[in-house]
Amino acid sequence: MSELTDLADRLGRILDSDAQKRIVTAAGIAAKKVSLDAATTSLGGDRAMRNFKKGRVRLGVGFDVVSDHEVQMNYRPDGAWILADQGRHRTKKVTPKRRQAKAFQVPPAAGFRRSFISGRSRGLNTFQNAARDSGRVAPEAASDAVDTEIRKALR
Repeated sequence: MSELTDLADRLGRILDSDAQKRIVTAAGIAAKKVSLDAATTSLGGDRAMRNFKKGRVRLGVGFDVVSDHEVQMNYRPDGAWILADQGRHRTKKVTPKRRQAKAFQVPPAAGFRRSFISGRSRGLNTFQNAARDSGRVAPEAASDAVDTEIRKALR
């Protein structure tokens, strides 16, 4: 009977909040890695989108441990993830400000270009792929972390 009580005490250690946070953190790390891999597959190795107002925008992912059993994924920046997922649906005429006109000088001796057209782009389903893959991988990572915690408790 004492062996059963001892086993119950050891298994009770994996239910403490520190172990649960380690399990949830392992799931979050796995989901983050898979989401970044989805962005890399869609956009290339640097996960960057070009031709934005401030230059390039890199897609990133983070996560917050909300509770002992929940992880919240943060896809940053939001607008770039939506653009990579759905694409740009309409064309738009871009007219530069007077100070920015030098950037649109083509060729330099020909004078300034007054405007240019920003065209449509197809969606790459980046966010959908990231959500699908992270939903598949996170439970597997949590299961592996639970196995690790049980092995620690039974040593």
